[in-house]
Amino acid sequence: MYVIDTTLAPGSRISPDSTLQRLVFALPAAIQAKVRKDQSKLLGKDAAKQAPLPWDEHGLVTFSFLRTSRRSQPLICDRRDEPLPRRSRDQLRVGQRVRLSLRQVPRLGTVGSTRLEVLKVQLPLVDAPAGKGKPASPHSIQTVKMPLPVDLLQEVERLADTDGWSVSAWLRNAIESQVSREQGRIGTNRPAA
Repeated sequence: MYVIDTTLAPGSRISPDSTLQRLVFALPAAIQAKVRKDQSKLLGKDAAKQAPLPWDEHGLVTFSFLRTSRRSQPLICDRRDEPLPRRSRDQLRVGQRVRLSLRQVPRLGTVGSTRLEVLKVQLPLVDAPAGKGKPASPHSIQTVKMPLPVDLLQEVERLADTDGWSVSAWLRNAIESQVSREQGRIGTNRPAA
């Protein structure tokens, strides 16, 4: 099993309109060396010397799967490993930062070669939407355009980093907490606009 942080390269296609889905990504040199070593364990040293590598001359791997097939489809999840619903997968696009979990398997129908299979695609900047009847995630990442004084912004960045949250998620949580306290103090239970 290999876990890599990378970005999706041009040629990737994740679309609800297309049956054939494709992930194209660069494989780091250190992982390429590990894959070669594991390939010789899977196939034997002699067969591995003649086996084609699962990446092209630029170090790019292409993994294709059918949107309708559960067998080859990777799990696509948010930064907390919560599965993303199909409607949220349009956030997966070329240039997107991803963390991929891969494994090397023998290529079906071909003697003496292997392929890299993507087991999980994790989007480190995305949270799964809250389900019906569930509260919104305190880690929801939203773009908030709010001018803050530099010293306050630096303090928010430090606090957010300490808690492992994004700055906007930390601000949202702080604002929601303050609104809840004020509602309790005033005695209203109306949601804030």
